[in-house]
Amino acid sequence: MEIADRLVNRLFPVNKVWGIHIWESLNGEYRIFTTLIENKKGTLFIKENFEFENINQLFREDFKDIPICLSYDGPRVLLKKIPDYHPQSLAESLHINSLDEFEVQITSLLQGCQACVIRREQIHDLLTLLREENLNLVSITLGAMSFQACLSFIENKKDNTIHEFCNYRIQVEEEAIVKIERVKQWADKNGLQLGNEFIEGHYLLPYCNVLSVFLYETEVPYLLLRPFKPTVREYAYDKLYKKLFPICLGLLFSVLLGNFFLLQHYKDDQQQLSVEYAGYQMAHKKLNQLQKKFDDHKSIIGQLDAESYGYFSFYADRIASLVKGRLRLTTLTIHPCSEENNKMEKVFVFKQNIIEVTGTCRSPLVLSQWIADLGKESFVHNISNQVYTYDEIGKTGRFSFQLEVKPL
Repeated sequence: MEIADRLVNRLFPVNKVWGIHIWESLNGEYRIFTTLIENKKGTLFIKENFEFENINQLFREDFKDIPICLSYDGPRVLLKKIPDYHPQSLAESLHINSLDEFEVQITSLLQGCQACVIRREQIHDLLTLLREENLNLVSITLGAMSFQACLSFIENKKDNTIHEFCNYRIQVEEEAIVKIERVKQWADKNGLQLGNEFIEGHYLLPYCNVLSVFLYETEVPYLLLRPFKPTVREYAYDKLYKKLFPICLGLLFSVLLGNFFLLQHYKDDQQQLSVEYAGYQMAHKKLNQLQKKFDDHKSIIGQLDAESYGYFSFYADRIASLVKGRLRLTTLTIHPCSEENNKMEKVFVFKQNIIEVTGTCRSPLVLSQWIADLGKESFVHNISNQVYTYDEIGKTGRFSFQLEVKPL
């Protein structure tokens, strides 16, 4: 985010800012002080100063394209000093029922804190009016809170100084505010020397509004700046959006148009390739079928690979050699076949590495001994499905079983 902010600030730097201080009396009369500040390589210069008595005078075009740092004050804004700032007990410290009905801003003093409190509807009506006129508010404070931004720039500092300007009396000690008070008598001619610039008293707070934003970039160091959180960052990003949106929209349209022509150009080629691809798929499918049949045939005759083909004949010879006249073999079936139904058609399945043995014998003891001898052979993995029946008429026993063998 920090890298993005630097990029936006480089592309759309905020060099000019209006500082505005509005004083509203109980009967709705205004005293509005405005100053235009320009930042040239880190040095602030005052370009213009105006004093208005009508809020509609802020709706001129001069104020609509430049960000505004606004401060608001009047008898409806309560100034109250509190010992410390504790969010959980803030309403109790201010002697109000609920913070939901008020807007509260707090700044730290040399000892304790200064709170500015106003009912929410009394300030939001004004802010809504300003925003409806497309004024770019990037900082909003109550009372004289922004005065602390200029403390380190005051010339001829003293240990204990009282500054009187407009209708404020502010006591400063050790570059920290001790107390902020309002007075009835306006000090029209007082001012303050900040560096090489003398700021008239009426324009001191507008100047400090702008100074606090440039000095602390986008984060003004107040303990609580609760109602309103517009920032210079938001203004810069909004400006970036307004500039880049039509450019991006045009670029997107160009890309879409180019894609359309490319699509038309390659449509015929794509159709031709689809026909060729379908032919290749059919050929590949047929090749796989032939390969499967070939593999099945190899498995049936025992030719699993070039080195082990014909191993079943060795197994058959070895099985026959163990008979030794004790019984008679009827069949030796290598890879016996079974028939299964699969989707309306019959499928023949060959049991790999299986030898099915059938025969006759005179005694089951002889058969058991022969099967035991077979089980000792290294190529025999398992003997299963043993069946034995005896024919009383022919005095002959019939047997069958399956040998699971190990491939060589």
